[in-house]
Amino acid sequence: ADEIGMLGNEFNSMSNNIERLTHEVYEARIKEKEAGLRALEAQINPHFLYNTLDMINWMSYRSSNQDICKIVKSLSDFFKLSLNHGKELYTVGDEVRHIQSYVTIEQYKKAEIDFEIHVDEELKPCVCPKLIVQPLVENAILHGIEPKRGPGTIIISFVRRENDIVITVEDDGVGLCGKQREGARYHHGGYGLQNINERLTMLYGKKYHVTVEERKGGGVISSVVIPLIGLEGLDDVSDDCRG
Repeated sequence: ADEIGMLGNEFNSMSNNIERLTHEVYEARIKEKEAGLRALEAQINPHFLYNTLDMINWMSYRSSNQDICKIVKSLSDFFKLSLNHGKELYTVGDEVRHIQSYVTIEQYKKAEIDFEIHVDEELKPCVCPKLIVQPLVENAILHGIEPKRGPGTIIISFVRRENDIVITVEDDGVGLCGKQREGARYHHGGYGLQNINERLTMLYGKKYHVTVEERKGGGVISSVVIPLIGLEGLDDVSDDCRG
């Protein structure tokens, strides 16, 4: 019995060490990505970028070209929210604005795609990790609608479920097949499914992650669940995230 007890204690200790090391790896990866983002922001020189976009916007306004005004404004908002001064968190309202700026630009490029965004107003002041929705929308376009070679619809929703916020991106595209069911569809680029999962795990624990499933009638539904945290918790969560 004593040997069994010792083995049990060693196993528990080993499990705790593995969990701690896993958390440290996640934290190191997040800090590495944040450092890369800060370096990118420094290279871009945001003030120069925004001032140039404002100048183009003003020139377009003077020439009464509303389409260019709209695209330039959306592009400026997209970069401001993406960079977010190097911070990992902002609000649901900010994430919605980021998606709206991205969708506005995409609709000029792909007029055959209809986008719908639904969000409970009460959720807009809540805390949200930045850039967790746009990659899923981009994948819905590239791997869902475009291969379909025809019109399509993408619906983005933010709803409350008890003490969580459920974010879904639903498309009526070609759906999943083969390795795509294992998430391969979402592993392109720097902010794919794996990246989002790592960030969510780092911030909130293993309970929170991305799920991908077939949609009835064709297409895919990808979901992200985050905890319901009010704006008063933003500073605390941000500090935890930054270590």
